[in-house]
Amino acid sequence: MPDVVIDIYDSGVLVSDGKQILADSASCALIESSNRIIVGSAAQQQAHLRPREVSTNYWSSLSSKSETRYAISNAEIAYIHLQQVWKQANVQDHGVLISVPNTFSKSDLGLLLGITEKLSIPVRGIACNAVLAQSAPLQNCVVIFLDLQQTSLTLSEIIHNENEISVDGPKKVFNYGLQTLQYNIAESIAKKFIADTRFDPLHLAEDEQQFFNILPAWLSALNSAGHIDCKVSTDTHQHSIRLEKQHLNQTNNVLFNHLSSYLSMEYHNQDAITIICSATCKDVYGLVDFLQKLPGCAIKILNKQSIVKQFLLQQAQVQTQDQQIHYTTSLICNKNITPIDLNFSTGSLSELRASPTHILINDQAHLLKDALYLVKNSHGNSLTIKRINSEHAICKITKTGFHISIEALSNDTFKLNNSTIDDNKTIQIGDCLNVEGYLNNARFIKVNKHEA
Repeated sequence: MPDVVIDIYDSGVLVSDGKQILADSASCALIESSNRIIVGSAAQQQAHLRPREVSTNYWSSLSSKSETRYAISNAEIAYIHLQQVWKQANVQDHGVLISVPNTFSKSDLGLLLGITEKLSIPVRGIACNAVLAQSAPLQNCVVIFLDLQQTSLTLSEIIHNENEISVDGPKKVFNYGLQTLQYNIAESIAKKFIADTRFDPLHLAEDEQQFFNILPAWLSALNSAGHIDCKVSTDTHQHSIRLEKQHLNQTNNVLFNHLSSYLSMEYHNQDAITIICSATCKDVYGLVDFLQKLPGCAIKILNKQSIVKQFLLQQAQVQTQDQQIHYTTSLICNKNITPIDLNFSTGSLSELRASPTHILINDQAHLLKDALYLVKNSHGNSLTIKRINSEHAICKITKTGFHISIEALSNDTFKLNNSTIDDNKTIQIGDCLNVEGYLNNARFIKVNKHEA
């Protein structure tokens, strides 16, 4: 009997034979009554119209009750969802391997097996997605699996030696995930609609549903273009804005920086970190770009079938000859696979601990965001900071990711900590920028969130 993989990746459920995706359904359920539940894309089309009746987090908490107006358990919703996915895949004559998030508890696993037994799904083995994320040996580095789920972002450290790859429980679970990050982007775009057109696409449920339906297409187009035109139509008007990349680049930076701060604190003594990212990371604008700029890190982005293909390659280790179904969190290494060749960013995560967030001049702190200009004061030999270039600007300060560059726009002599500026120098907290002939200087500082 051939096998297929059911990948329960929290924000959706996918069924694949390794060659093609046989079913892929979003984890969204519309509970119209205690005995009428609509799941998948049909429910998504109602998510913003009927939010009190919609559930999206049932897979992440199977043992809990639904937070909708109806008293129904999450396990019941998951049963309906998996039933539809299994029927759509139409592979009832296949054996099944199930991949689950590393956050699944023993109780969740027990409920899942109860659901599959009730649906007559012939399960042969269950494995943690984190141990399946690494498809080939990775040498001389720490390996982390970053799993972006509906309401959380989970980090699992993959322990690997010459003979085995294994994972324990999650090393860190952040209390924000796909929904929060996507909504922040949506809200940022909505604010631009309000500012430019006075139309709020999130004010009425019908407009909000339309807005979220078209949002993925906008963000996909923006990834490959400097700007796009976004249009939303109502019964009487069409509203349009021009959306530029720079408008969204900082939207989730507070949460992204929260992640990088944890990594720099936990792994500051490591020279090389490989971060394997779940396919859902690509669903958040700017996240992959942010991760790729982390110093000392190499990033590998999984696609929707990466977990499936690795599971099928390792299925002999997961299946058991007895009647019991085992949960797999460790795998024997295949030494015949060539190690992955990764490109690590220059620097080290330890640098982030000393990375400035602001530049201080004249007792005023300016956020290092995009470009700043050091400008001559026309009333004396002093300097100030402006966000707009002008004829009095003598220096441009730009922060790209974690790198801060200083570009001279005049013939003045610029020094960092009283030494000639080196283009390759990493600027750290406390560094001082001096300009010969001017009385004041600019200092790079770090402002914590609660101080800003």
